[in-house]
Amino acid sequence: MLINITLAVTMLNMFSELLKTFFNPHTPLIVILLSLVSVACLIISGEFLVFARTVQILTVIGIFNFLLSFIFAFPNYIHIEYVIPIFDTSWSGFIRGTLFMTGAASESLLLLMLIIKFIPQPQKHLLWVINGIIACALIFSLAILVIISMMSPELAKRIAFGGVNAAQLIQIGEFIRGLEVFIFGTYQFIAIGKTALYLYCTWTTAKKIFPGCNAKLMLVLAGLTILGAALWLNSYTKAYFLAVNLASYVLLPFSLFVLLLALWAGLKKQKTEV
Repeated sequence: MLINITLAVTMLNMFSELLKTFFNPHTPLIVILLSLVSVACLIISGEFLVFARTVQILTVIGIFNFLLSFIFAFPNYIHIEYVIPIFDTSWSGFIRGTLFMTGAASESLLLLMLIIKFIPQPQKHLLWVINGIIACALIFSLAILVIISMMSPELAKRIAFGGVNAAQLIQIGEFIRGLEVFIFGTYQFIAIGKTALYLYCTWTTAKKIFPGCNAKLMLVLAGLTILGAALWLNSYTKAYFLAVNLASYVLLPFSLFVLLLALWAGLKKQKTEV
């Protein structure tokens, strides 16, 4: 539960910094955080299916926003020579980069463990999960390559909010600019989805620890706890490094351990039945 609260706090701090830097510099932090937490509470206050359907809709809109923004980068703002240097690396550098990206995407494993019981006959629908993982990997890889090809790998790794900064470079004709608002929309959907996921995990854990308490009250208390911790942290840099370390060294090993344990239990059950 503590891990989920911490991850929610880091996500809220990173997104609120994006919002204050580019779009609402004079909006009080508590207003931004309270709005995000309220939306997350509203999403998960119903059944888990409501959360899943909401994520589906937000994912489609987010991908559309990404394509709408960066489709105009071709060919004037794309520099293939910026991409080539990223392949000139050692095996150790490749492994470190792979582990970093795998840790950053470890929330997908957490979500997989949550939704598995809602999939009818999951053993027969393994391709659903595989196709989803492959699609996410391709989309995120494409996004990173586009950002690097517009800004160079040296600049992209030294600045925050690479997608928004890259989209700011795009200009259509003489007057049309501001396509970063679409990338902001994608970031917003990611922030809301992840915050809702962490809040749902915290809420579910709290209900198991305190079975006799009112479920809605525990949801409100979980949201207020996350809100208070996010206001207390109030640092993009601390939130970023905390999120990276937690995802790479805590959440990813934990998710892999649970999945391997479930696989072992399933294989053992099959042998027993035979």
